Amino acid sequence: MAGSSRLFIPSEPEVSVLLGTCEQMVLVKDERTITKKEPGDRLYIVQNGSVRVTVDKNRREVYTCTHGAGEVFG
Repeated sequence: MAGSSRLFIPSEPEVSVLLGTCEQMVLVKDERTITKKEPGDRLYIVQNGSVRVTVDKNRREVYTCTHGAGEVFG
């Protein structure tokens, strides 16, 4: 995907340690996780599936990008 990069590619043991320190969330389709201009206190790691990113422009939702498994946002 254009415009995306991975900071690191963790090994399986590193993933297990990382996930063990995280709070897991299961999101449902169209659930909003972040709202622009609200304070950000979390980093999200996509474990399975994908997350669609949109922004509101002139009261319309506009697609920006998609984050897939292994990518982060927040």
